[in-house]
Amino acid sequence: MAYDGLTNYLVSQELNVLIDGKIDKIYEPNFEEIVLGIYSNGVKYALQFVINSKYYRANLTTHSKPNPNFAPNFCMTLRKHLIGTHITKIYTNNLERIIFIDCEGYNKSKDFEKKTIIVELMGKHSNLILVNKDNIIIDAMKHFSINSGSLRNIYAGSKYELPKSDKLDIMDITDKEEFSRVLDNNAIRLNSDSLSKIISNTFTGISKNSILSFENDLNISDSLSHENAYKIYEYLIEIIGNVSNTVCTDYYKDYSLEVGSRENNLQINFFLDDYYFSKETNAQFITYRDNLLKLILNRLSKLNNKLDTINKKISECKDADKYKLYGELITSNLYQIPNHNADNITLGNYYDNNNLITILLDKSISPALNAKNFFKKYKKLKNAKNYVDVQKQSLLKDIEYLESIVYEIGTAKSIIDIDDIYTEISESNVQNNSNSKGTLKSKISINSRKKQVSF
Repeated sequence: MAYDGLTNYLVSQELNVLIDGKIDKIYEPNFEEIVLGIYSNGVKYALQFVINSKYYRANLTTHSKPNPNFAPNFCMTLRKHLIGTHITKIYTNNLERIIFIDCEGYNKSKDFEKKTIIVELMGKHSNLILVNKDNIIIDAMKHFSINSGSLRNIYAGSKYELPKSDKLDIMDITDKEEFSRVLDNNAIRLNSDSLSKIISNTFTGISKNSILSFENDLNISDSLSHENAYKIYEYLIEIIGNVSNTVCTDYYKDYSLEVGSRENNLQINFFLDDYYFSKETNAQFITYRDNLLKLILNRLSKLNNKLDTINKKISECKDADKYKLYGELITSNLYQIPNHNADNITLGNYYDNNNLITILLDKSISPALNAKNFFKKYKKLKNAKNYVDVQKQSLLKDIEYLESIVYEIGTAKSIIDIDDIYTEISESNVQNNSNSKGTLKSKISINSRKKQVSF
């Protein structure tokens, strides 16, 4: 399921364990992620904010993250304003996909200040924004302006405004009867009787997949009826109102929320952490694998084209003895050949019982010079054949090697496997002897090999 407002609400409820915690580290592993190191009640936590359009989320993480050698500007801004501050409040605007984290502490001038981290998790519009006590934006990971077509100004110095939504808030619904009436009205507007579609298009923060998973838990159909609406409403209210009895579970290669007993009070956070880490790692593996495979196949294509050229050259070299014969026949018969230029000449081939053979000539030069040119061509092709034969054998070894690499890439199971193959390729003679512009190392990054940070 998508990381919807319902999931976001439950994640934020679990994050209350961080209240009174001190922010002592801030890292930006990549341009779409920030990690806060927080020390709370004797425990070190790592809170990550990911604004990737596909894997957007906020959650505690136990997975190590790369720490770039140089901190980007936004990371430096966060460090300047948040290092040493304490978290005083973590909350959401009901089921909107936004988390607010209030932080308080003393600045360098020893003045007590309040700052708020605003995490907007809305697909491609996801963002991370830092505002002061007056709701003025200090900085953001992504900057927007209404002058460039945005619905809001998101840049330093502008007033922060919540994104607008025309959907209803389920927390404003008083009972299941009102819930059912609202659905009936919107069923007409949407011209649909799909319960999941109507709910997701009516209420903010509740995805279609969430409702489908709830229907599966309740063993009801996806059709709108008062009975189904009542059951879904009661299930939703139970989940929203009782975080301690709500868990995240696997659901058809995805995940879903359901009522159930949990092993710890951070079950949802850590489930999402493992789930998305696995997703991202797999996606990264596929990207690296495909990029490396593309490079290898491109190199193979070039080598095969080169092999075709060599084979053509070898085919030409097969005619070397013919040019030697022409030169010998003309030279041995010069005494009886008229000393004038001609298009061709017919002579007896003493290597073939004196059977006649017609030799095409360059009429711009004499027969003697033609014979000299035939000998030159023979010598050139003979030398070329010796060279291309050696070159072909070397080329065939390179092709065979790269074909084995293609097989290895196809059987690779992890980024580590790809990294090992990449290292081998980078150090191989195929790579070192290549005349192509750039190297594999400059074209693909398999492993950043940056310092790994764990909290």
